[in-house]
Amino acid sequence: GERKGDDRPPSLGCILAHNMGLGKSLQTVALLHTMLAHPALVKKGATGKRKSPRIFSRALLVVPVNTIANWENEFRKWIGNLGSGGGIGGGGGRDAKRSQEVPSVRFYNLNSVPSYHRSAMIAKWTATGGVLCTSSATFSPLCKPFLTTEGEGGGTDAAAAAERRRKVKSDPVYKALLNPGPDVIVLDEGHTMLKNSTTRIYKSLSAVKTSRRVVLTGTPLQNNLTEYFLMADWVSPGILGTEAAFNAKFTGPIMDGMARDSSADAIALHDARLTELHSVLSPFVHRRGADVLRDDPSIPPMQQAVLHVRQSKMQVKLYRAFKLYKKRSDAGNNFFDQYQKLRPVSNHPATLLYTVRSRAADEGVGG
Repeated sequence: GERKGDDRPPSLGCILAHNMGLGKSLQTVALLHTMLAHPALVKKGATGKRKSPRIFSRALLVVPVNTIANWENEFRKWIGNLGSGGGIGGGGGRDAKRSQEVPSVRFYNLNSVPSYHRSAMIAKWTATGGVLCTSSATFSPLCKPFLTTEGEGGGTDAAAAAERRRKVKSDPVYKALLNPGPDVIVLDEGHTMLKNSTTRIYKSLSAVKTSRRVVLTGTPLQNNLTEYFLMADWVSPGILGTEAAFNAKFTGPIMDGMARDSSADAIALHDARLTELHSVLSPFVHRRGADVLRDDPSIPPMQQAVLHVRQSKMQVKLYRAFKLYKKRSDAGNNFFDQYQKLRPVSNHPATLLYTVRSRAADEGVGG
């Protein structure tokens, strides 16, 4: 089941599979802040310089577009105010005393600038370090030209292809995002990005050479074992062998033993394979469910409230425009397709702006 010719680096990653509300965001902020700002994490033998270089300086955070503002707020909440130059932790005012105790970490929101300014922001992040936060929809178009060039082979245009590959390897965006890439990469809701090996986002993330990889997911063990394999394989390349070997050893027996009419032998094999799979993954997969909260007597019972929020005038206008578009087009009535298109409208207005900018970047349009 070992991979042949796999040039990916050895894994130093993990999957944080915690149910919603158990603090994945806070743990991520604490991890990245420690890696990027702890005074002990500097390279040895750097005497004579004004400031010793850090072991880790750049973190890449790839998230769903509708959570970007939340992530920036999380860094601001736990580290400090947004200081000058994009640094979080160096603010003033009533948090001035706290900012002196908490080292600054720069936070760059790649979706906050037009497509034609993103290369400049990536260059600044590369030079100064910090956290670069981007949506998956923005990350893929940035990687697309490099993936195409990397895949070119020989033939009559072998010399031209080699020249293009040489230019790609010297491109600052390529070096910053893919090879060698950031010091650590974190995927929020990673199961949505890694569930299909044929998608552009999966191919883009797989091209990142960074070995320190963290996946955040609220679905500890999915029914679709192929999706689970892809997520685990991205974090720890080759740990489960090839996809075909995984399906033969784990997916088939586990699924066969889940049917109501499964035989005793099938159920026994199901249990054995599931136990083995958990054993293989346990060193780098950390699971926590809602029972953690239910079983803690010091935590009061959770109460949920449903708030009905009236749509804004702009949202109503956008919904009506979409309804008219669907009526005039031949796009059909696929519910999930319509849901994906309308989701940005029902979220924060910035989400729609990020979506429009990402689409413009994908189509090569500035603005």
